[in-house]
Amino acid sequence: MQLHLSWSHLFSCCAVGTIIWRVATFVNAFFVDNDTFLVYTLPHKGVLLLTIGDRIKAVRDSLGITQAAFADKIGSARNTIANYEIGRREPMESTIKSICREFNVNYDWIKTGKGEMFEDIPNGIIEELANDYDLDELDKQVITEYLKLTPEERTIFKKYLLGLSGNKKESFPPRPV
Repeated sequence: MQLHLSWSHLFSCCAVGTIIWRVATFVNAFFVDNDTFLVYTLPHKGVLLLTIGDRIKAVRDSLGITQAAFADKIGSARNTIANYEIGRREPMESTIKSICREFNVNYDWIKTGKGEMFEDIPNGIIEELANDYDLDELDKQVITEYLKLTPEERTIFKKYLLGLSGNKKESFPPRPV
């Protein structure tokens, strides 16, 4: 893709040996690698995620959860997550793996910024549920899409379902195996 931008639309700053160019209108942002002269688009809300701390914050923001909730899920403390996000500390390999496991984050992305932020939901688990509960393709698709929702979106969805059933206080009983 060729980019046609005038100098009046651009400004630059230096970061980790790379010139970063951003479109002043904030419609699109990209950076140019000084060594290869390749142009890369910025992957998350127009922000270049240079550090693992930036990427951890992007995961947390995408999930819509607090530092405390994020920390609880991976067995850490809120201030530890804050220190990762501001670059004061680097997470240990075990912490990185916990983040990937608990939040379905792509390991290569969290380490390097390459690839997609989240892994696809493993089909094996969905297939196992389909076999155990005699689910059809639509059932599997509904489950897969539900798992992609943020915790807040899931709460809204559950309230909606309970409203449809007329059951405002109780949850749906589990289906026997």
